Amino acid sequence: MKSTSLTRRICTRRVPKLDSGTWCTDIPRTLLWDEQLKFCRFVLGDGPTVLVPVEELRRVVGQADNPEIKVCGPFTIDPAAYTINGQQIPMQM
Repeated sequence: MKSTSLTRRICTRRVPKLDSGTWCTDIPRTLLWDEQLKFCRFVLGDGPTVLVPVEELRRVVGQADNPEIKVCGPFTIDPAAYTINGQQIPMQM
């Protein structure tokens, strides 16, 4: 089950399932566009944890112009390739 917490401008999202080498998740639109948010941390199963600048995540999966969208995603995270949805993105592990 996915879960989310927000602490000190960092959203932590647990992503339990690996599928063909990538991790698939989503994020609530209201959380992604929270002005206080600076980073998203994705805890990938029992494996790596990646930290992504929120402005980069917004760029890749944002959908800011459509207020009817409640959830942004699903999107895939590939920590080995440093990509989200196939786009290179700065991330720390």
